[in-house]
Amino acid sequence: MKRLFFWVRILTGLLFVFSGIVKLNDPSGFSIKLNEYFDVFAEDASTQQDSIQVQMVAKNEGGQVFAESMISMQELYAFDRHREWSIQAEHDGRDYRYSLSASGMSLTQFDVYDSSANGHDLVLNVKQNDQLESTIFHWNDSVSSESWTAQVDVSSWVKPESALHGLFKSLKNYSLWFSGFFCALEVLLGIAMLLGYEMRVTIAVTAVLIVFFTFLTGYSAYFQKVTDCGCFGDFLKLDPWTSFKKDLVLSAMVSVLLLGQKFNVPVFSRPFGHKFMGVCAALLTGFGFYCYEYLPVWDFLPYKEGNNIKAIMETLPPGERATDSMRITFVLKKGSDTVHTDAYGYAAWAEKGFEYHERIEEIIEKGYEWPIHDFSIIDMEKGEDLTSAFLNHKGYQWLYVAAYVDQAYQGALPGASLLAAEARKRNQPFYGLSSTSSDLAAQYALENKLPFPFYSTDQKTLLTMARYNPTLYLFKGPVVIRKWSGRNLPDAGVFNSSLMP
Repeated sequence: MKRLFFWVRILTGLLFVFSGIVKLNDPSGFSIKLNEYFDVFAEDASTQQDSIQVQMVAKNEGGQVFAESMISMQELYAFDRHREWSIQAEHDGRDYRYSLSASGMSLTQFDVYDSSANGHDLVLNVKQNDQLESTIFHWNDSVSSESWTAQVDVSSWVKPESALHGLFKSLKNYSLWFSGFFCALEVLLGIAMLLGYEMRVTIAVTAVLIVFFTFLTGYSAYFQKVTDCGCFGDFLKLDPWTSFKKDLVLSAMVSVLLLGQKFNVPVFSRPFGHKFMGVCAALLTGFGFYCYEYLPVWDFLPYKEGNNIKAIMETLPPGERATDSMRITFVLKKGSDTVHTDAYGYAAWAEKGFEYHERIEEIIEKGYEWPIHDFSIIDMEKGEDLTSAFLNHKGYQWLYVAAYVDQAYQGALPGASLLAAEARKRNQPFYGLSSTSSDLAAQYALENKLPFPFYSTDQKTLLTMARYNPTLYLFKGPVVIRKWSGRNLPDAGVFNSSLMP
């Protein structure tokens, strides 16, 4: 038991140190993963809202209903206060057409072929359970077409959110702090394991963490909520079931440590151990802060220096499948009898009177998941896609990535402006990328007198590219030459440096 305890202690310590350092190297990345969990838990804890029924009715001058639309069901949300619908009525002297839409999307429409229905009212009925709100619009059809907007107060129909929903949403504001704390704690626990330091406390805290993360990975695996636990950051991706099995093994290892802690022999004396662990805690805190402010020391992301992002987007590695390999099974029924068959046997069973009931799809072998598949540069103002122009450019070009311009480090703007102006002199494209709305991004560029425009890119892509907001990239063609945190942008001398021979 003594030998088993020793090797389990060492193995657990090494695993914790490795896992914690990999995540602490990229605290922003782990905070993004924590946000995924908080969003999932908030969604699962949210209050189930009732739907509302929406219908449009046409009445003649006597108040009799002569036409009505189908009932449209719309889901309420906890943030709803008012709902707005647009109604359009038109005729050509004989036939009438009515349409109802919300947020630019058509909900329903119906036609009336009755030229005698002059001077009628349109009624919008919005109903939930036994509560009904009706809005009446009078249309004198001497006018060939008319439109109205109806706004209904639905706040009294909305159920308040649960306290847990609010808690998980609020925790997102502290995800970066949680990331730094848990990653540093994981490394400290690993070091303590290796040194045999305060094993009672170390094993107790480790056991609590393992139970908690086993729950998380089990929850993710069973409900397929988060497809990667982030256990080893971007260094190693684990699917949910693999992560869960890994945590079960760790749980067994912690059980061995609990049973064998009486065999522990610490490497250092207690006073020296306290000082040593204090120094480690300070160094780990500084390391995590540095990696957040100045980008990860070890870059495991697909946009790391030296990567050709066009090749990554387009190249299928040898032995990989472009698409998923699927097994499709058809379930057919005839009375109380049920059969499962593939496409080849479908016709034979159909001839025997069996009818289609459902289709079951099972993934036999997953297709290759491209590390970069959603990179794009869109000019929303002109409606142009500049992605191809960027990927096929032969010379040097720059990307200034600010996922949220209103939250970006303002101290980076003078340096970015200087570099953009110099790049323009050398005919080197300089793009600003943001997921902020194009209007707000344009206003931000105007207010700060930036000599480059902002284009739209998917938020998730930008959070992968820019671990610090903002981050500057230098490309040659589609190849990443260098990237800098907004905290340490280069000066104009970079144009005459070895990076740009």
